[in-house]
Amino acid sequence: MTMHSMQTNALNDQQVHAIRNLQQICFQHEGLENEPFLSSEMNSDPSLPCFFLHYEEEMLVGFLSAFFPTADEVEVNGFVHPAYRKRGIFSSLVTEARKAYSTLSFHQMLFQVESSCESGKVYVRARYTH
Repeated sequence: MTMHSMQTNALNDQQVHAIRNLQQICFQHEGLENEPFLSSEMNSDPSLPCFFLHYEEEMLVGFLSAFFPTADEVEVNGFVHPAYRKRGIFSSLVTEARKAYSTLSFHQMLFQVESSCESGKVYVRARYTH
Protein backbone atom coordinates (compact mmCIF):
# COMPACT_ATOMS: atom_id res chain seq x y z
CA MET A 1 0.00 0.00 0.00
CA THR A 2 1.40 3.38 -1.04
CA MET A 3 0.92 6.16 1.47
CA HIS A 4 2.31 9.66 1.80
CA SER A 5 1.65 12.90 3.61
CA MET A 6 2.22 16.48 2.64
CA GLN A 7 1.95 19.92 4.14
CA THR A 8 1.29 23.27 2.52
CA ASN A 9 0.05 26.79 3.19
CA ALA A 10 -2.06 26.91 0.00
CA LEU A 11 -4.35 24.31 -1.51
CA ASN A 12 -4.89 23.73 -5.20
CA ASP A 13 -8.33 23.00 -6.69
CA GLN A 14 -7.74 19.23 -6.71
CA GLN A 15 -6.79 19.23 -3.02
CA VAL A 16 -9.81 21.35 -2.08
CA HIS A 17 -12.07 18.95 -3.98
CA ALA A 18 -10.51 15.92 -2.22
CA ILE A 19 -10.87 17.60 1.19
CA ARG A 20 -14.52 18.44 0.53
CA ASN A 21 -15.20 14.84 -0.55
CA LEU A 22 -13.51 13.43 2.57
CA GLN A 23 -15.31 15.98 4.72
CA GLN A 24 -18.68 14.92 3.29
CA ILE A 25 -18.00 11.25 4.09
CA CYS A 26 -16.94 12.09 7.65
CA PHE A 27 -19.81 14.53 8.16
CA GLN A 28 -22.40 11.97 7.07
CA HIS A 29 -20.80 9.32 9.27
CA GLU A 30 -20.98 11.42 12.46
CA GLY A 31 -23.45 14.19 11.72
CA LEU A 32 -20.82 16.95 11.73
CA GLU A 33 -21.17 20.55 10.54
CA ASN A 34 -17.99 22.47 11.39
CA GLU A 35 -16.24 23.11 8.07
CA PRO A 36 -12.58 24.07 8.21
CA PHE A 37 -11.55 27.31 6.50
CA LEU A 38 -9.40 26.26 3.54
CA SER A 39 -7.26 29.36 3.24
CA SER A 40 -4.22 30.61 5.16
CA GLU A 41 -5.04 34.28 4.60
CA MET A 42 -6.49 34.83 8.10
CA ASN A 43 -3.55 33.20 9.91
CA SER A 44 -1.24 35.47 11.87
CA ASP A 45 1.53 34.18 9.54
CA PRO A 46 0.04 33.03 6.22
CA SER A 47 3.38 31.58 5.09
CA LEU A 48 3.25 28.78 7.68
CA PRO A 49 2.09 25.36 6.50
CA CYS A 50 -1.42 25.01 7.85
CA PHE A 51 -2.80 22.10 5.83
CA PHE A 52 -1.60 18.55 6.40
CA LEU A 53 -2.90 15.84 4.07
CA HIS A 54 -2.49 12.07 4.28
CA TYR A 55 -3.01 9.92 1.18
CA GLU A 56 -3.26 6.16 0.77
CA GLU A 57 -3.20 4.84 -2.80
CA GLU A 58 -3.65 8.43 -4.07
CA MET A 59 -6.89 8.83 -2.06
CA LEU A 60 -7.04 11.50 0.62
CA VAL A 61 -7.92 9.72 3.87
CA GLY A 62 -6.76 12.20 6.51
CA PHE A 63 -6.74 15.98 6.82
CA LEU A 64 -5.66 18.49 9.46
CA SER A 65 -5.94 22.25 9.26
CA ALA A 66 -4.31 24.68 11.64
CA PHE A 67 -5.54 28.20 12.25
CA PHE A 68 -3.29 30.77 13.94
CA PRO A 69 -5.54 33.62 15.10
CA THR A 70 -2.54 35.04 17.01
CA ALA A 71 1.10 34.08 17.48
CA ASP A 72 0.14 32.63 20.89
CA GLU A 73 -2.21 29.84 19.88
CA VAL A 74 -3.10 27.41 17.14
CA GLU A 75 -6.52 25.85 16.60
CA VAL A 76 -6.60 22.39 15.01
CA ASN A 77 -9.45 20.88 13.04
CA GLY A 78 -9.39 17.68 11.02
CA PHE A 79 -10.86 14.35 10.12
CA VAL A 80 -9.99 10.85 8.95
CA HIS A 81 -12.03 8.65 6.63
CA PRO A 82 -14.10 6.26 8.80
CA ALA A 83 -12.66 3.17 7.06
CA TYR A 84 -9.09 4.31 7.88
CA ARG A 85 -9.50 5.25 11.54
CA LYS A 86 -7.52 3.70 14.40
CA ARG A 87 -4.40 3.48 12.25
CA GLY A 88 -2.62 6.50 13.74
CA ILE A 89 -3.29 8.77 10.77
CA PHE A 90 -4.56 11.76 12.73
CA SER A 91 -1.84 11.33 15.36
CA SER A 92 0.71 11.32 12.55
CA LEU A 93 -0.74 14.54 11.14
CA VAL A 94 -0.63 16.17 14.60
CA THR A 95 3.01 15.08 14.96
CA GLU A 96 3.85 16.59 11.56
CA ALA A 97 2.16 19.85 12.55
CA ARG A 98 3.98 19.99 15.88
CA LYS A 99 7.31 19.43 14.10
CA ALA A 100 6.50 22.17 11.59
CA TYR A 101 5.73 24.55 14.47
CA SER A 102 8.53 23.49 16.82
CA THR A 103 10.35 26.81 16.46
CA LEU A 104 7.24 28.88 17.18
CA SER A 105 6.33 30.20 20.59
CA PHE A 106 2.58 29.55 20.73
CA HIS A 107 1.28 28.72 24.19
CA GLN A 108 -1.54 26.36 23.38
CA MET A 109 -2.85 24.03 20.72
CA LEU A 110 -6.63 23.86 20.81
CA PHE A 111 -8.47 20.94 19.24
CA GLN A 112 -11.86 21.84 17.80
CA VAL A 113 -14.24 18.96 18.48
CA GLU A 114 -17.95 19.16 17.76
CA SER A 115 -20.25 17.86 20.48
CA SER A 116 -21.62 15.18 18.11
CA CYS A 117 -18.14 13.93 17.17
CA GLU A 118 -17.66 10.87 19.36
CA SER A 119 -14.43 9.81 17.62
CA GLY A 120 -12.94 13.27 18.17
CA LYS A 121 -13.87 13.35 21.83
CA VAL A 122 -12.39 9.88 22.37
CA TYR A 123 -9.19 10.90 20.58
CA VAL A 124 -8.68 14.09 22.59
CA ARG A 125 -9.51 12.43 25.93
CA ALA A 126 -7.07 9.58 25.25
CA ARG A 127 -4.14 11.67 24.06
CA TYR A 128 -4.50 15.13 25.58
CA THR A 129 -6.04 14.75 29.00
CA HIS A 130 -4.97 18.24 30.00
